[in-house]
Amino acid sequence: MPLHEDLKRQGLLKYKESRNGRPPFYDPGRSRGGRDAGKHCRKTGERLGAWIGSEEVGVTDEKVAPNHGWRHRFSSLARHVGMHIDVQNIIQGHAGEKVASDYGDAWIETAYREIMKIPRYE
Repeated sequence: MPLHEDLKRQGLLKYKESRNGRPPFYDPGRSRGGRDAGKHCRKTGERLGAWIGSEEVGVTDEKVAPNHGWRHRFSSLARHVGMHIDVQNIIQGHAGEKVASDYGDAWIETAYREIMKIPRYE
């Protein structure tokens, strides 16, 4: 899946390289003996949610599920910029709306063009 140029500009690829093949957002070496990486992912998600609800970020509405909210935000932005629905679904890992949407490939160039329609955050 292509990355938005703004994420590259912010150093996401350099950060990934600095992890030396380890997962980017958690340290598997901190495992307590469990083999399920999903536990690490859940904990990372909990920490991200706590940060979003902190004074630093300030999303305090208890009805907001911050991590799930990223999907909603992406969908809203994608609609706003006219991103093709098939590409939206592929990026988010959703099934297509029709059987025909399962045919063919999502070419990297096509997905890149569509993701670059989203403006960078200032």
